[in-house]
Amino acid sequence: VATCQCELPAAIVQDVEVLMLEGIAGIAKAIGSTRRVVLVGDSTVRGLFLAIIRAASLRPALAAPFSVLERNCPRCTPRHCPQCVDRPVHGSLENFLENFEWGHMLATVAGLRIEYQYDVSSTICFEQRQLRQVLRLHQRDAYAILFNYGLWFLHLFPNHDCLKFPPPKCALYNETVRQSALWLRRATGPSTKLVWKTTNAICAEKFNAAWLQTMKKWHGGPAEREAMEAQCREHCPFYDAARPCHREIFDSASAEWQRNVSLHALDSVREQIAGDGPATFSVQDGWFMTRNRCEWTASGDGRHYATFERIFALDFVMRISESPEFKEQAKAVIERALPREFARPRGGAGGGGG
Repeated sequence: VATCQCELPAAIVQDVEVLMLEGIAGIAKAIGSTRRVVLVGDSTVRGLFLAIIRAASLRPALAAPFSVLERNCPRCTPRHCPQCVDRPVHGSLENFLENFEWGHMLATVAGLRIEYQYDVSSTICFEQRQLRQVLRLHQRDAYAILFNYGLWFLHLFPNHDCLKFPPPKCALYNETVRQSALWLRRATGPSTKLVWKTTNAICAEKFNAAWLQTMKKWHGGPAEREAMEAQCREHCPFYDAARPCHREIFDSASAEWQRNVSLHALDSVREQIAGDGPATFSVQDGWFMTRNRCEWTASGDGRHYATFERIFALDFVMRISESPEFKEQAKAVIERALPREFARPRGGAGGGGG
């Protein structure tokens, strides 16, 4: 994930990281050592997880016990997985983190077990069979789960081929969000805290080379936009008037569309399971926290905000904490870390979601 030449003030970084680790320690103390926190999603969730790991590695006094493992888990039955091996990370931790992309990582931070799962076929398309195997939710030991799908459902025809993105086996975006939220709730039970992370805002003006030229065509005059739409539909015939190509390309409008669709999907799940008992979903609104912040994403990227990942991590810890005092402290630090005009929603759904 590319980084931009920007950074928050050192004092704010320290406050965010210290409070994050103190919050994790508080959760671990409250729930004991038999429960875990699970993160499922794309590179934006990976960044949140790595922000926790990096903070823990730099502040060992706050993170002990601290360890990082990589899971090698061939496909196996959900309840019997003897081939799964959790291997210690050898060599430089920073080098490993920089090069880690896919798979399953585990960490113990301040006594809390945190797992990150990213396997394209299972997590991006939400394949229940594979998720059962790797997440082991049948154990009902998940204290909290953060989940996200978004960027992999967008294309930029013809450079980012719509026949591959989203992957062909995926359901439509709203169905993927709805089905995953429903399954995760029923697979874990009402006591597990579920946090949905919306897609980050996208700054298409930070694209370069071929992507930038293609985006200019998609955002060009009426004739140019119509030509791009026609070519895309011919190449990917599942797009039509009801599901136009341009609605699912890598741009700011599509990211906002995904965010709103996902919030409506969560509302439908809430209604569907209302009779099953308490089943709320918290929302980490990555779109709201990053909109209009193009200076914080790198040239050639436009969709990752490496500087803000530690803030996302603190926000997540705040959402799953049971301590009112910690929540107030975290909220104050997040509002100080983010530009003031983005600290609170201005009406509408999903500006923080409780």
